[in-house]
Amino acid sequence: MNADKNPIGLRGIEFTEFTSQDTEFMDSVFSAFGSSKLKRHHDKEIYYYNQNDIHFLLNKEKSGFSADFTRRHGPAICSMGWRVDNAKTALVEAVKRGAKAADPATTDLPYPAIYGIGDSLIYFIDKFGANGSIYHDDFVALDAPTIVENLGFIEIDHLTNNVNKRHHGNLG
Repeated sequence: MNADKNPIGLRGIEFTEFTSQDTEFMDSVFSAFGSSKLKRHHDKEIYYYNQNDIHFLLNKEKSGFSADFTRRHGPAICSMGWRVDNAKTALVEAVKRGAKAADPATTDLPYPAIYGIGDSLIYFIDKFGANGSIYHDDFVALDAPTIVENLGFIEIDHLTNNVNKRHHGNLG
């Protein structure tokens, strides 16, 4: 794909990160849909769930970006990771085209990011496939992982943002 048609080098969805006051409910939803709870972030209370090429993060941090996001929005996807050819280049290109860069000091994860709808975060991830894995580098295996039956979901190929009418004037 040429750079004019794909200026940030987008290659797909790496993860969706969820936050909620009721994280146990979210845990049960992920399990019910066939995602196994396998890892924890090496220094944050962020858990990794996997089914095939579907990667969910459940952020249970009590302070920081996701906790603030939960207080403002309730249970939600607080961030997502987009696979890109080069994370730093994607950030520069997105900002050049009008996106607002996220301050790394205020994000929960150490990847270049911009703000999305409702001040959610969009992280740019260039460690996937042959380039490695954030789950290998930034997460540690749980002593007692929760392995559930794979239900055959393969990947997340698209997402949609549904915004309550009262928020239409405040999308970013």
